[in-house]
Amino acid sequence: MKPESSPNPRAPQPGAGPVLGPAGGAAGRTVPRFLPRQRLVDRMRQRLAAQSWPRLQMALIVAGAALVGLVASAVLWRVGVVSMAWRYPLATLVGYAALLGLIGLWLRTRADDWADATGDGADLALDAWDAAHSADGPGLGSAADGADAGELALLLMVGLAVLALCAAVLVVVAQAPVLLAEVALDGAVAGSLYHRLREGERRHWVASVWERTRWPLVGLLVLLAVAGGGVQHLAPEAVTLGQALALWR
Repeated sequence: MKPESSPNPRAPQPGAGPVLGPAGGAAGRTVPRFLPRQRLVDRMRQRLAAQSWPRLQMALIVAGAALVGLVASAVLWRVGVVSMAWRYPLATLVGYAALLGLIGLWLRTRADDWADATGDGADLALDAWDAAHSADGPGLGSAADGADAGELALLLMVGLAVLALCAAVLVVVAQAPVLLAEVALDGAVAGSLYHRLREGERRHWVASVWERTRWPLVGLLVLLAVAGGGVQHLAPEAVTLGQALALWR
């Protein structure tokens, strides 16, 4: 009778990676096929930081989305949405959609020479904003005498809107290295890393963006609605924050 052969301890087990030999580590150690999501995101973040400037790229993306939001606000004003409490949050949602689109563009192009394509678009967006707000705009009245408290409240409302916008931008730009790393990983830009994600940890890149930007977006929408409504109440003649500041001066 033939004796049973003992299993080879160095043979790869199901679900495990290749066995490392003497040059790759201790005998019998296997490379795991899957790695935790956070570890893969960290690897991608390091790769992006070594190859590019994630925060600069995100700043350009956010600037482009903000320009789209400005144009959307001008268009909404032209079609009759005069209330700042409604117009600014709606324009912010349009800008957020543009943010997703620009991140998708970054994902497709890997941001190669992308910064060179922003100048003309910025000029066109600003021209559209000026044209929409210069034609047939309502006249600016003077602030009532002795309304110091109202002027202070008006200034606070405008400051609240500006601070909310700046805070949201800073939060998104500050977490750009991790955010773009998750987008790159989930978008399968680096297929070798993507396929080391467990099935339950794989998701669409839009879900990654939403997870990291939803609270800044919600906070910005609420604060812009409050500030816009407050400015409209304190300065009914104004239809933009700029006009409200001109009234205060």
